[in-house]
Amino acid sequence: AFLLGFYDKFISSIDDLISGNMQKKKEALIFLMKLGIGWVIGFVSAVSVLASIFDTKIYEISSLFMGFILFAIPLVIKEEKKSMIFKPSTIAAGIAGVAIVALITYFNPMSGQGTSINLSVLNIGLIIYVFIAAMFAISAMVLPGISGSTLLLIFGLYVPIISAVKSVITFDFAYLPICLFTHLTLPTKA
Repeated sequence: AFLLGFYDKFISSIDDLISGNMQKKKEALIFLMKLGIGWVIGFVSAVSVLASIFDTKIYEISSLFMGFILFAIPLVIKEEKKSMIFKPSTIAAGIAGVAIVALITYFNPMSGQGTSINLSVLNIGLIIYVFIAAMFAISAMVLPGISGSTLLLIFGLYVPIISAVKSVITFDFAYLPICLFTHLTLPTKA
């Protein structure tokens, strides 16, 4: 959204939907519905392709996500230059963010399991883990330049979630509970 230039309209539409007058709510709803329809079409198309190539091209796909983030950094800095003030607190927050990602990666209980995580059989530990990962991912998705998909990769859940969604799209409903749970945790966003 940020790279394509509609991030500000997306954020203001969400705000208008919550606190705007009736006209602004109507305009926001129309814009968000159009965005949602495009998101669903793009998501289903991407899942159909990505789930098939993850087994053999996981490092290439991971590199692509990292490239998106690296490419976005200069654009975010250029766009937000006026509001970027480097104070000790902002530098500390940046270091803390890097440390959190490093810790998540290092202590990831799903590390090395790839697509072997079975999301069709849920237990309370897995549900809590998916909830926490989804919470981080959705938080990242509303911030410019940060990829929720990359965070799900870090948590070791991107491939299993994409595979589960593809299974449900192809009418294998064994993965429906986790898809519904993830959908409730991760609201749609372009």
